[in-house]
Parts: sequence; C-alpha cells; structure tokens
Amino acid sequence: MLLNLLAESGATNGNTPTGNNDWIIWVVLLGMLALLIVYNYFTGKKRRQQAEAEKEKRNAIKAGYKIMTIGGITGTVVSVDDEANTFVLATGSEENPSYITFDKVAIYSAEDPNAVTEEVADVEEDSSIEEQTEEVLETTEEITEETEEKAE
Repeated sequence: MLLNLLAESGATNGNTPTGNNDWIIWVVLLGMLALLIVYNYFTGKKRRQQAEAEKEKRNAIKAGYKIMTIGGITGTVVSVDDEANTFVLATGSEENPSYITFDKVAIYSAEDPNAVTEEVADVEEDSSIEEQTEEVLETTEEITEETEEKAE
C-alpha cells in the first residue's frame, strides 16, 4: 500500500508543479551527456597517441641498446625477435654474462648507444662556440685599443 502511495505521488502529469519543468531536466541531462562524450573523445585521442609513441619506441629497439626493465634488471640487448615481440638481454659481468628473454612490454627505459655519439658531436660544436667567443674577445680588444689611440 505504501508503494502505491509513492507511485501515485511520484507520477508526473501536467497538473503537478514539476510536470512543467520536465524538459529542463532533460536538457541538462543531454548537455551533461554531450560534455561527457566530448571529454571521452579528447582524452581517448591523447591516450591513443601516447600508446602509439610507446609502441614506436619498443619497435625501435635493436641489438646494442641499454635497457632497464620494469623489474629493475639492466643490461644490453643482444637480439630482438619482432615476430614474438621479445628481446634477449645480456646482464651480469663480461666474463660471466647471463641471458634473459623478455617481452618488449617489459621495457621501462631504453638508451640508444648512438645517442652518446650525438652528445659528443654537441660537445664538439660547443668547442667551436668557444673559438668564436675568443675571436669576439680579440676583436673587442682591438676596438678598445683603437679607441684609446684616437683618444690620445
């Protein structure tokens, strides 16, 4: 009987005060639903881009790369099997190496051995900057001497 009373009191028709405002509730709900859909679209797009970038990094792994796994094991990649999506990691000392096969998903960080040569190239470029700085200082000294001679 209580349920019947609740059902009758909750029924909306044009005579109740809330009956005239039902369309406002629907507009608000549809607006919130639209905002939720737009939010999910943009966050999903960002997530897909991050996953794509991570996949490209994993596929770029070659023999010689220095790797740290998600378990904290570090070593050098010996071989890569793209079909099985795995790589073999050499760990331990050079006299007694250990070889462990990992899935590429286990990569936490990777360091390209060729990147070290790029850093060396940057340092060499910096040395040319030092030479240019010395030339500028010499030119400044010459200008200062000429100015002092003219002042005398």
